[in-house]
Amino acid sequence: MFFADVGAAAPIGLINTLTTLGGFVGPYMIGTSKAGGHFAAGLYLVGCRLIMSAVTIVAMRAVISTAPEMQINS
Repeated sequence: MFFADVGAAAPIGLINTLTTLGGFVGPYMIGTSKAGGHFAAGLYLVGCRLIMSAVTIVAMRAVISTAPEMQINS
């Protein structure tokens, strides 16, 4: 719905970039906590980021459902 036709390339590239960055940063965050002898701090950090992502998605859905229909003039 949001990424249609020609305008889809940039958002898809951004999503791919953020996903790739997350694939590097997530294990790095967990690995840095291993220096203390346990993984709890890294897992808490990753868990908090997951919760923040879920809250953001729910908030975006609420805003989109209450927004008036977008009309495209062609």
